[in-house]
Amino acid sequence: MARRQSCILLVSTCAPGGMLSVIQSLTQSELATRWPLRILCSHDGGSLARRLLLAWKALWQCLWLLAGGRVRLLHIHVAERGSFFRKSLFVLLGRLFHTPIILHMHGAEFRSFYAGQAPWVRRYVRWIIGMADQVVALSRDWASFYAELSPTPVEAIANFVPLPPASSQGPTTASALPEILYLGRFGERKGIFDLIEAVKPLYESHAGLQIWCGGDGEIERVRSLVASHGMSERFHVLGWVDADKRATLLRQCRIFVLPSYAEGLPVAILEAMGAGLAILATRVGGIPEMLADGAYGILVEPGDVDGLRQALQRLLADAGTRERLGMAARKRFLQVYSADAVVPHLDALYRRLTGENRR
Repeated sequence: MARRQSCILLVSTCAPGGMLSVIQSLTQSELATRWPLRILCSHDGGSLARRLLLAWKALWQCLWLLAGGRVRLLHIHVAERGSFFRKSLFVLLGRLFHTPIILHMHGAEFRSFYAGQAPWVRRYVRWIIGMADQVVALSRDWASFYAELSPTPVEAIANFVPLPPASSQGPTTASALPEILYLGRFGERKGIFDLIEAVKPLYESHAGLQIWCGGDGEIERVRSLVASHGMSERFHVLGWVDADKRATLLRQCRIFVLPSYAEGLPVAILEAMGAGLAILATRVGGIPEMLADGAYGILVEPGDVDGLRQALQRLLADAGTRERLGMAARKRFLQVYSADAVVPHLDALYRRLTGENRR
């Protein structure tokens, strides 16, 4: 009876962002019809006291489920800094009860996080990763990095998101400038301040140009900078946007830009690929693998504001390039980053680690 009731326990943050989007995609996919997925929230965006209480409750709940034999597999979703140290406690619990463990590494800044630690902390990081039965990385580049830290097997499995509705597709009308979309946290890492500087001369030279920015983080700082450049009328700083508003923006805009300094495999770029937008991003993390400069999107170096501006100018001026890149990105999304493409890899991993392949 206990075995029939056992679950795949997904340990994750419940704070808005890419990791939560991945968890939601998993639970809404065919994987959830094949396996009893259960989310255990170990973190959210509340106060420090709330976060500590939530982590403590999650640890006790995990212990209770493991002790009762109700967990077949621990699928632990991890980023850097506090996320890693917090999730390491779940790894230790899983190992105590001899439960198979997947460490699903989402951290965009894990390289710099690891490099900046004291030697004994780096040993602890390697030790924890070594306790897992499988590491999942978001790209081949990240897989190579984690393979250097531990003998634990590493597999590159991409994030995925649901395919945007068909109405998201379609050509840009010739009578209006294509609108620009940014979706991501407002802060230095995602490059929002570089985007503001790059857009300023285009804003002045292209009457009617509209830029839409959705995300959390340093919202007031972004609004203040936009206002100081006299761009508030057509540079829209929306703050956090829900799924319905995101879908509307993806239908409305034709160019997506994310000039990040560090990334894993950005969910926002996956959404833009699925919607058939022309994408402009930076050569960091798994993005070069996603977009292959010139084939599925345009890439510039992080921090290259002039290069960013020139690429935006090109996309604004050249409808043919926009259409070619958008169609190519959508086709690649369907082939590589859709649920149909990704779920079979996770299903096979679950089967191997739980012993289903031997049945």
